[in-house]
Amino acid sequence: MYKTEQIAWSFVSLLNMRDPYTAYHLRGTADISKAIGERLGFEKSYVQEIYLGALLHDIGKNAIPSQLLSKPSALLPAEYGLIQTHVEHGWSILEGLGFSQTIADISRNHHERMDGSGYPQGLKAEFLSEAVRVVAVADSIHAMVSKRTYRVPLSRSKVISELEKDADIRLDGKIVEAACELVSSGLGKVTRHI
Repeated sequence: MYKTEQIAWSFVSLLNMRDPYTAYHLRGTADISKAIGERLGFEKSYVQEIYLGALLHDIGKNAIPSQLLSKPSALLPAEYGLIQTHVEHGWSILEGLGFSQTIADISRNHHERMDGSGYPQGLKAEFLSEAVRVVAVADSIHAMVSKRTYRVPLSRSKVISELEKDADIRLDGKIVEAACELVSSGLGKVTRHI
């Protein structure tokens, strides 16, 4: 295990003590991101960087009050605004520790969308790296298949339907296509999460 990966897992362990759901989500999103990267035929080193970026994508939630992270009902607009700051917190932590630009950008931009409707900066497709696009899809999948106090997990067919609605609008169509193939066939590490 490389030093960068050891540090990433240490962050996840620390977060697990404070917010077990987010730590679970980080691991699941990382596994799905890796499966998508492999499905798309990316180089092994790039897949590993995407994996680490996904493993750390929500690390900025350490700066968010824990009662908001585990709130059993819908968030108020001000609460949601506070939750959104996790991307900047994560980016700041990772940049400050010397993580690669790819990993730091995943943390900052995984909620950006192809059509510019995301946050924190409203970036459009041309400003989003392929790594960020992979993690955005994987993050969406894991959120949809995870049980929360306020909703049940979606079925595989519903996940595919939701992804296809966003393909080439909010999410990268090529990445959605690869992800849907994984979800429908149950290949790779996706099966543990769906």
